[in-house]
Amino acid sequence: MAERARVVVTTSWDDGDPLDAKLADVLSEYGIKGTFYYAPRNRERKVMGASDVRRIAERFEVGGHTLTHPDLRTLSDAKLKEEVSGGKRELEAILGGPVRMFCYPKGRYNARVRRAVMDAGFDAARTTRSFLFDVKDPWRMPTTLWAKDLNWLWWIPHCGRSLSGRGFRTLAGKGFLKPWWVIARALFDDALEHGGIWHLWGHSWELEERGLWKEFRQLLAAVSRRSDVVYMTNGEVVRMSGIAEKIK
Repeated sequence: MAERARVVVTTSWDDGDPLDAKLADVLSEYGIKGTFYYAPRNRERKVMGASDVRRIAERFEVGGHTLTHPDLRTLSDAKLKEEVSGGKRELEAILGGPVRMFCYPKGRYNARVRRAVMDAGFDAARTTRSFLFDVKDPWRMPTTLWAKDLNWLWWIPHCGRSLSGRGFRTLAGKGFLKPWWVIARALFDDALEHGGIWHLWGHSWELEERGLWKEFRQLLAAVSRRSDVVYMTNGEVVRMSGIAEKIK
């Protein structure tokens, strides 16, 4: 990690739920940066209005998340383009500026979807691959952990899909059944020891539904305002990695 900090913290938050406004305030309180991925006409959940999106964009990066949040793999070429490019145009109209980052709805994509995102003019795309600490492919930007407790039967195959021996060892050492914020802290400590990008992602509505704001704040307090850490948006991480133009 020459000429940059050994440890980077970034976060990302999906779907555009109205509770993202509360989440943004909490992140700002702790000096944590991140990217909010917004689907203007999300068919699954209520979303923020344009004024709230603009207020978040004053402090954070806002990325594209399609128009309606479908499984992009199932769409025709024309519908795929409408969701990806149309969502980008609509969000840019709201923000009055360019939208560079994209997140695949539910992390689902294939080669055709990836190409559509490239062709739409995005710089990179985030996935839901977990337990990773670097970015090798800007169109498959991974994460380190989902801010959600999951059944242990999910953890093992997900580690396998992510091909992260390092993440799996940390997870196994801490315990698969520990709460997610305990695992998140263990993964952060691993980043402090070995270097890398600690990337937490999730949904504001999940924090609300499970009553996890206290634990979330405690985690942010542990990882925030450290002199040995740089805090970045997803887009800044990709630009720092210097790979956005190398893999097309």
